[in-house]
Amino acid sequence: TISYVLAMEEISKIDASCSVIMSVNNSLVCWGLEKYGTEEQKQKYLKPLASGEVIGAFCLSEPEAGSDATSQKTTAIDKGDHYLLNGTKNWITNG
Repeated sequence: TISYVLAMEEISKIDASCSVIMSVNNSLVCWGLEKYGTEEQKQKYLKPLASGEVIGAFCLSEPEAGSDATSQKTTAIDKGDHYLLNGTKNWITNG
């Protein structure tokens, strides 16, 4: 929305890195949870993310693939009660 853009612009005037942190948290993390998350996930994660109690991270870039999402090698295997992650990420925002 326009108000979000204006707020980000004002924050960027003082500290551009702070606006990046907020943008990743709000746009990449919270938006995905809000749109695709289960009600349980929304209750568990959105309130702490919105309050700043926790900060969401974004991990896309890999050493051999860069930011080409179609060339990613990292895997996530569902183990029932958790996921097993294998791979290497670099340039992790908020990580």
